[in-house]
Amino acid sequence: MSFKSFSRQWPHSVVLLAFAIFIGCSGWDWETVTGEPDPQLNVFGLISTDTSIGSFVVVHKTLGLSGSDQNQAGFDTVWYGSTYQLYPHYESKYLVKNATVLITDGTTSWRFVPRLYQGVRDPWSDYYYSESDMTYIDSTGTFLPHPNTDYSLTITTPEGLSLTGQTRTPGIAAFKAETIPDTIVLHRDFTLRWHPDPLNAVELTTGGDGWLCGSDNIVVLQAGDSIWTSSYPADCFQNDWEPESMIMNITLKALDENYFGYFYQHSVDEFFSFFMGQGGEGPRYGVTGGYGVFGSFSRSHLTRVALR
Repeated sequence: MSFKSFSRQWPHSVVLLAFAIFIGCSGWDWETVTGEPDPQLNVFGLISTDTSIGSFVVVHKTLGLSGSDQNQAGFDTVWYGSTYQLYPHYESKYLVKNATVLITDGTTSWRFVPRLYQGVRDPWSDYYYSESDMTYIDSTGTFLPHPNTDYSLTITTPEGLSLTGQTRTPGIAAFKAETIPDTIVLHRDFTLRWHPDPLNAVELTTGGDGWLCGSDNIVVLQAGDSIWTSSYPADCFQNDWEPESMIMNITLKALDENYFGYFYQHSVDEFFSFFMGQGGEGPRYGVTGGYGVFGSFSRSHLTRVALR
């Protein structure tokens, strides 16, 4: 039985709902905070047993109540004819760029190293959105996670901050491909079946590079569920600009308890701690000594032709 369903736009709906609750609440018990809290690590780490989706760890830290939340990272030179102007740009202090990140299965350890991405910049701003510019990854290509395996995370920094994490990768919830027709007609209900995972919730997604009404679904189902039947949206209607057919990607992810708890169970307050706090205090799922999540998922995938 499905116990949570989302459209492809569910994050936007959650944000709007959470914001409405956030601004509508009254009578909060405000508390005076004195002194500077000790900094702690705030991490976002995911292990994928599907090698086409890389495992990674993002490392932030909490900051004190005073002082700036950004560092000057350099200057841009802008020329105006034969003259130029130097414009400073900045990066976030939340980002930890010098951590030692280790993941082990109890026998072998892998050191994840930082990989820098091109800064994402608003051309009208002098701020680099550095929270998403760096990810710790395995650069050796030898970290190939297995299902039903325990993995431990250890993070330390030169400043003395540390955090540990633990996750057990789920088994693979494989589709019963022989029961799923090669061609799916979207305006008729269709059924997807898979071998059940008795221990882990699963996330089922359908969609494609194009768009046909009724093709996009995100559904989260309980552990042990093994079947889902579509329901054609009542507000769908045919448009001349819609294609007659498309290739539909169907993906099933088995989620460990940390991944499931972080993305689908924690409260609105915790949601705001991460998405508005930009590295501030937040929930803990699978981590000790700090904040964030260390989770994992396994994934199976198939494609079908979808007709409108």
